[in-house]
This record gives sequence, structure tokens and C-alpha cells, in this order.
Amino acid sequence: MAEGREKWEEERQEKEKELLEVRHHLEEQRREREEEMKALLEKQVVAVEEATERLKTSHQQEMKDLREKHQQEVGFNIDVLS
Repeated sequence: MAEGREKWEEERQEKEKELLEVRHHLEEQRREREEEMKALLEKQVVAVEEATERLKTSHQQEMKDLREKHQQEVGFNIDVLS
């Protein structure tokens, strides 16, 4: 009877050890995924900031071009009227 109980206890401890190893492995994988997600989100933030800056620059250039075109048209109209 004692021998059977000892064997059962060893098996229980072995299974508990395996369970702890699996939990540790899963926790490590979770941390790795979190780090990957964090890095991906940081890349996306940078990409959005860069795209925003490009759009802003493009908009400023477009506004400048429109002002210049307007000035040319106003100048042309003044010349025609003179």
C-alpha cells in the first residue's frame, strides 16, 4: 500500500513539474508576443507620424502653388485692364 502511495506521489509531483514548465513556457511566449506587439505598434506610430508630416508638407506646397497662381492671375487681370 505504501509503495503504491509513493508511486502515486511521484507521478503527481512529476505532473505538477510538467505543468509548471508548460505554464512557464506559455508565460514566456506571452511576454514575447507582447514585445512583438509593442514593437509593431511603435512602428505604426512612426509610420503615421511620417505620413502626417508628408501630407502637411504636401498641403503647404499646394497652398503655396495656389497663392502663386492666384497672384499671377491677379497680375494678368491688372495688366489686361491697364
